Amino acid sequence: AAGNVTQEKSFSCNVSNCESQITSPMLLSSNGHIVVPVARAFDIPSVVALDTSLNTVWTFVPDISAGNPNPYPPRLAEGLDGSIIAIINDYVYSINGNTGNVNWQTSVTGAIPFPPTIGADGKIIIGTNSNVIGLHPETGNLATTYYYGGIEEGISLVPDSLGDGTLGSGGMV
Repeated sequence: AAGNVTQEKSFSCNVSNCESQITSPMLLSSNGHIVVPVARAFDIPSVVALDTSLNTVWTFVPDISAGNPNPYPPRLAEGLDGSIIAIINDYVYSINGNTGNVNWQTSVTGAIPFPPTIGADGKIIIGTNSNVIGLHPETGNLATTYYYGGIEEGISLVPDSLGDGTLGSGGMV
């Protein structure tokens, strides 16, 4: 049997010559929200939480300048405490998963083209073009850094296969 679209949600821009795009995976959070990373050419990207009827629950718009014609889309993960970890440009944000309020934000040196990975201990693992860093989930402060030296293609972080919270116990590819 053929399916029908029963509901649709679109995302607008605040500037001319802007195009909203969903180019990275959405996240189904533990509280049931559908968390959508919205990229916008020439405008500020955002993270939008929807309920299952596609009504907006909250919208997070970072305090950054617009104008990048090809920004990385927001990359998302959910922390062990239910916070939404969003990487937007050179910043990592911890967003309250229920309210959309910022818990903390921190800047990271180097391009961050990859989504975050959450360790078994809650540590937020970020892969840049030259480092793997771990951030404390409560504060965003630097916990650890591993330098692997300018691999242009980046890396893939494998989840913590041992379940012991050891950074890299899942491995890097």
